[in-house]
Amino acid sequence: MALTVVWASLRPAAGEWAETFSVPVPGTARQVPLRLGVPSLIRLATQPPLARWLVAQVQAVPMGPNRLQLSWHDADRRLSVTCAPCTLVHPGLGSQPITVTRLGGDLRRHGEALQGQVWLGDEPRQIRVAWQGDLSQAGLRIRSQTQHQSMADLYAALAPSLPEVARATVEGEWGLQLSLDLPRGRTEWLPDIRGFSVTGLGTEALLDLPGAGLPLQHPLVRAVIAAEDQRFEQHTGLDLSELQQVLQQGDGAASRGASTLTQQLAKLVYTDGERSVLRKARELLYAADMERSLGKARILQLYLAHAPWGEGVVGAGAAAQHYFGRPAARLSTAQAVWLASMLNQPDTHARRWRQRGQVDLRRATWVAQQMRLPMQGLSPRRLKAVVAELQQLQSQAWLTGSSRPE
Repeated sequence: MALTVVWASLRPAAGEWAETFSVPVPGTARQVPLRLGVPSLIRLATQPPLARWLVAQVQAVPMGPNRLQLSWHDADRRLSVTCAPCTLVHPGLGSQPITVTRLGGDLRRHGEALQGQVWLGDEPRQIRVAWQGDLSQAGLRIRSQTQHQSMADLYAALAPSLPEVARATVEGEWGLQLSLDLPRGRTEWLPDIRGFSVTGLGTEALLDLPGAGLPLQHPLVRAVIAAEDQRFEQHTGLDLSELQQVLQQGDGAASRGASTLTQQLAKLVYTDGERSVLRKARELLYAADMERSLGKARILQLYLAHAPWGEGVVGAGAAAQHYFGRPAARLSTAQAVWLASMLNQPDTHARRWRQRGQVDLRRATWVAQQMRLPMQGLSPRRLKAVVAELQQLQSQAWLTGSSRPE
């Protein structure tokens, strides 16, 4: 009866933020879905003696493959929850679950002000993030400004099973400013990574692989940088500005992804496979190691030699022959832009070429426009000529190349 009264008191009021929870039925293995007011639940769970009673009733809360252990601490009136080990399953993490040794958090409430911590991993390399929040009937606004912590500890906590974590020597620090507005889900991220470097992964062996052999001022080299990684010369394998855009807007929202050319090369040579957080974590380790061991010029040449241009076409030389019937060294600027514009979705663009002799003119024009940047050296007059040639290629593409429509 008492538990029924508690659940009834959590029935959402008009205008209150509410969520549906699977609530265990005491004395049975059953769970029932209940629509509960989240602010009311937070207030109840942080108010003794009700908090002590509630925790005693719900010793372990099922959540997916995990059971979260709830505890109430009288000394500082703090509610904590721990999952150890903890398996994380979310579409944003990829289809493969991520297992961490420990994940937990706590909160304390003073009126409508909340504060607490989230922790990941085990001591002595545990990652801790402090946060503050403002609670209202309509929602919860959370803020966090994480002090800089070790990148090596972050990898040890987040991805302890990766073989690269055991092999690599990781230097540097990370920090994060975060603002989260619930239930709307509006998030603002400001990541900060300092002094990140990696050794010990053996990327020096890539010095022995053949590269594309194109001069750095070749139109295809400049177009690929414009299309895929405009800050290639400035970053050290990770572009924080691009990463922030993807965190803010969601995957695929920007004109190009957060992966730098160095990370893309790491994927082509070392990781491949489906998209997931762990794969991206591996790519970042290899990218940082390659920036140190290879240098920018060599990374560019290797990327151009290994980049996919759709339907089995690999490398700049093969792409130039396949689509334009000429060596890569003889590509015009417009042809180079055309090929560079394919790299974001090579198979999709290749199918369009095979079926209609065309690729995405809008994207190709965008790539040409990015080459106006001083680093790329394309003047406004030259840009106008290149765009005109792209339009001509669009209408006459089926007359050229070995993959024209049948």
